Amino acid sequence: MLATLDRQPDSVKIKYLNDLCWKNRADNPVLGIECGEKALELCKKSGNKTLAARSYNLLGIVCRVLGYYDKSLAYLHNALSTAEETNNTIEIGFAENNISGSYRMKGYYTAAMQHVLRGMQIFESIDYKYGIAYCMISIGFIYADQHDYQKALTYFDDAYRMRQAIGDTAGAAIALNEIAITYGRCNNFKTALEKFGEAEQIFKSINNRGGLMSAANGLGDLYIKQSRYAEALPIYRKYYDLACELKIVRSRVLGANRLGIVYTHLHQFAEAEKYLSEARNLTEPMQEYALLLENYSAYSVLYESEGKFEKSLKYARLYSSLKDSILSRENISGVKEMEAVYENEKAKAENALLLKDVELSHSQRNYWVVITILFIGISILFSWKYIDKKRTEVKMRVINSELQALNATRDKFFSIIAHDLRSPFHMMLGISELLSTDIDTLPPEQVKKFSRELHLGIKKQFELLNDLLEWSRLQRGDLPIEKRILSVAAEMQDIIESLVVSVRVKEISLQTDVAGDLKVLADSNMLRLVLRNLVSNSVKFTKPKGNIRISGEKIDSLVRITVSDDGVGIPDADLNNLFRSDIRVSTTGTANEKGTGLGLLLCKEIIERHGGTIQVDSIVGKGSSFSFTVPVGE
Repeated sequence: MLATLDRQPDSVKIKYLNDLCWKNRADNPVLGIECGEKALELCKKSGNKTLAARSYNLLGIVCRVLGYYDKSLAYLHNALSTAEETNNTIEIGFAENNISGSYRMKGYYTAAMQHVLRGMQIFESIDYKYGIAYCMISIGFIYADQHDYQKALTYFDDAYRMRQAIGDTAGAAIALNEIAITYGRCNNFKTALEKFGEAEQIFKSINNRGGLMSAANGLGDLYIKQSRYAEALPIYRKYYDLACELKIVRSRVLGANRLGIVYTHLHQFAEAEKYLSEARNLTEPMQEYALLLENYSAYSVLYESEGKFEKSLKYARLYSSLKDSILSRENISGVKEMEAVYENEKAKAENALLLKDVELSHSQRNYWVVITILFIGISILFSWKYIDKKRTEVKMRVINSELQALNATRDKFFSIIAHDLRSPFHMMLGISELLSTDIDTLPPEQVKKFSRELHLGIKKQFELLNDLLEWSRLQRGDLPIEKRILSVAAEMQDIIESLVVSVRVKEISLQTDVAGDLKVLADSNMLRLVLRNLVSNSVKFTKPKGNIRISGEKIDSLVRITVSDDGVGIPDADLNNLFRSDIRVSTTGTANEKGTGLGLLLCKEIIERHGGTIQVDSIVGKGSSFSFTVPVGE
């Protein structure tokens, strides 16, 4: 490969190998990896860090194409640090954008948006349109993955126009293909077919096999959405075979999943199961959750079509559980929040320019002071008005920024709640449909099992709605506080009696250390709600035969009540999020008890409205201690 370059400097060889790595990233990624690694070896040998950053970047991209996401991220973080060492602005921007792509593939959408916006900011600062277009495509991918198709189309369209303007034919075709895919997802099939046709022609004209694969996948997906399974089959057969030939694992998995879906609808169940099994075995080590979700969903449909309802329900649960875990970690509002941060950074830059305007105004005023006293007065007057106006504008921007942050938090909270209200209905609808159609043929034990699960699902949703209603009333001020002097011991005794069954079932030792004369000034119903939440949480996360202790003490004008246990404890990553409305933390108890994720948020609201505070200390594996304060009752 390098025979003709033996007498050339190492830098020429490295550039040649890097070019080969890039050109083969889609059509022959295995060869691309080989070229990139040889280039990196030469970079280390010659100490060329500038070109090493490029090699790391390219290897990260090709590893992502092959589905090796952790390896991809390792290369890309090396690219970022190496580019920063050499102050290589363009490679820093590409590293940020490429890191974003690998995080997106793993389902970390907030991190993905954070990195791509950094890349965008870098490219905009040097007006590098080639890089800006790449970032636009990446942002479009993030919004498309989160089903915000209008936003995705905006970014894909902007990228397409920019790539056309700078003469990037291959890049324009990629953007056009994504526009076609997005129109298909919006059920605008006519426009999607037209765009696919245009993209395919461009890919053929430049002999881009990777692009043709992408267009074929989009077209096959379009046929599936239109239930044209017989037409989709040869497309996905060809797509799958080419992915196997090129050793592109991700494309192979995608093709196998789609073949499983197509064969299911063509009632060729053995073929469907063969391809879905292959896809699952390849996907689980990759940890690409989008492909795994598609696989679980396809399995559920396959088994339902075969009449294997228990297996169908199993995969429906796996799908729901994985989707819940993704939303708990990364949600749509998190992505929008990152974009809002980016817009705020732009606003800061505008404010900096504004301050320069004010400084210029001061300089001009001082100049005219030297010339004449008359102009001094006029300058002061106009400058004061100008500054006052600008200060008002700055204040308004700050207020608007704060309002945007509050709205973002509210939107994130309602996004999480809407998901939590909706998701369990997939399971409940599935069970209820099974009972309504097959109750005569199902064994009595299964009917009883499904009925119990349906009851527990409805009960959990009722609890969530009740907590949501209480929280909403608190936010609107519709829940008046009727404070009176209360005995802590008496209030606590009522709570313990309501939880006695749960305590006995798990054989938990529950001890109270509250003086009979300890009194607080509080609303009885609200105090009980707080106590019930904290004690029931301790019961939930304490193992059988564990210990719970409730204590109370007077500290100056406050009473501190503490509920502690020797349960499973809370990870450090969750501790700071327990009382936030924009992040839902809900964990299954030691006996698989389910919570709503709103209880602690309610407790915080109530305690703060009483003029107190709430705090938590926890060590994983050793237990947790929740304490709150309320005014003493005298």
